[in-house]
Amino acid sequence: MRPFLTVVFLISNFILVCNGSQIKDTTGHTRPGYNRDSVIHFTGKQSIDTSGVGGDSVHARNVLAFALKFAEKYEYKNSFTYNSQSLMTDSGRLSMDYGYLFDKQLKYLIVRVPSIGNKLENDVGIYLYLLKNNHFARICSMIDQREAFTGDTLEDVNGDGYKDLVISWYSGCGCCPRADVHVFLYKPDVGVNTEDVALMNPTFLPGKKLVYTMSYGHPDEIALYKCKWSGVKLDTLESVVTAPTHKNKLEIESKITGKTKTVNKLPAEYRCMSKNDLEWFLP
Repeated sequence: MRPFLTVVFLISNFILVCNGSQIKDTTGHTRPGYNRDSVIHFTGKQSIDTSGVGGDSVHARNVLAFALKFAEKYEYKNSFTYNSQSLMTDSGRLSMDYGYLFDKQLKYLIVRVPSIGNKLENDVGIYLYLLKNNHFARICSMIDQREAFTGDTLEDVNGDGYKDLVISWYSGCGCCPRADVHVFLYKPDVGVNTEDVALMNPTFLPGKKLVYTMSYGHPDEIALYKCKWSGVKLDTLESVVTAPTHKNKLEIESKITGKTKTVNKLPAEYRCMSKNDLEWFLP
């Protein structure tokens, strides 16, 4: 018979911001009421007993289980933001955003969890949940090195008027520009797409439904791409490479017609890309 395992985590100095006033529960802790935009401060050290919610791991599984239990407790709120000042491990902090993140119809929860399991102490996981029937259903997730995580944002990248989830990474290892961006598009009829669109070194022009990207590699080995959104699909319109047979010239290939032309300089529309990327492409 396996021994019963109880895991207790210490949470110190976390802040919860939500829609509601401050009231005292039966334990003396402050909880939200009904006024708008109140801030609840939990100070000192508070013990959270997470036994029975994934005791097979003393790291991410229990942290994530605690996060979901916490979110279910406050799911009746219009929104809340949770930021732990010191939680669970040295590899990062637990944080959450909850509410009508994409439109006014559905409530979503974003959870950022430090330390994914015993063997990957320096990883971070980003999880997106949909509130459904008073419970949270996972829509998508990503896990990678904490040092590579540069943030997640909610922004309209395809110009349809709705915010999308954008998760960005930049590896500490590599020779070349390597902004690794993953987009989970939102559509009002289906919600957030469970599959991501992966882009390397992207520049978004949502007003024109365009994306410009640069592939990974050394100069003379890489390409620039012009892409356009068609709903949740991203079509490649053309590519630009250094001309292999013409010194100091560029070749532009249409991905629609297959035709190629040679030009003396980069078309002006590509100047919207970052200065660092352009200087790398045209040293």
